[in-house]
This record gives sequence, C-alpha cells and structure tokens, in this order.
Amino acid sequence: MFRWNTKRIVAYLSTIPEIEKVDVQDPGGDVDTENLYCKVRGLDEGIFVCGFTPDVYDIDDPSDCEVELIEITDQSGHGLQSDDFAVAKAYIEVRQHFVGGGATVVPYLKDYF
Repeated sequence: MFRWNTKRIVAYLSTIPEIEKVDVQDPGGDVDTENLYCKVRGLDEGIFVCGFTPDVYDIDDPSDCEVELIEITDQSGHGLQSDDFAVAKAYIEVRQHFVGGGATVVPYLKDYF
C-alpha cells in the first residue's frame, strides 16, 4: 500500500520544473483520493493524478489515506499519449515520484471497476 497525503504530494510535485502549478480537485467518485491536476509549464495541457484501491468503495479521508494504486494520465485519459516532449517529461517526473516511493502506477483506473 502507498500512503496518499495530498499536502505532501502537492509540495513535492510543485518542485518539478516542468510543472507550473498543481490544483487539488475533489475526488471523481467515492473510490479515489483527491485528484491532482499538474499543469505543464507553458502549455494548456497537464497530468492528472489520483490514488485508489479497487476493493474499497468509500474513502473516509480522500486527502490522507492508504491506496493500492496510483492513476497517472495525460489529457488523453489513458496514461501517456501526448506527442509533446514537455508533457512526456512532466509525466515521467510525476510517475517516477510515485514509483520511487513504492507505489504501483497504472494509466487508467476505470479498468479496475
């Protein structure tokens, strides 16, 4: 399991040079954490990040909880599909933060529900 803590994650992601800002959004449903939108510097594109656990259908505190998987996707909604180098670089940096922290990263959470 990976410990999702929105404040800690936002603080780190905000240090990635390719990320202009990180917006925190409400969960997309009752199966995921708060959603993060990482705007890529100088572009109208971004990287979306959220955590989830397939067998859990109600997270008490979506800003601070244990999750099994992390979804990371560009605007395509299916992992990294962008041809833009800056988006790809930002995606890799964001992904490596979670992988380096022991998280299992997937490109699309809908495959699990």
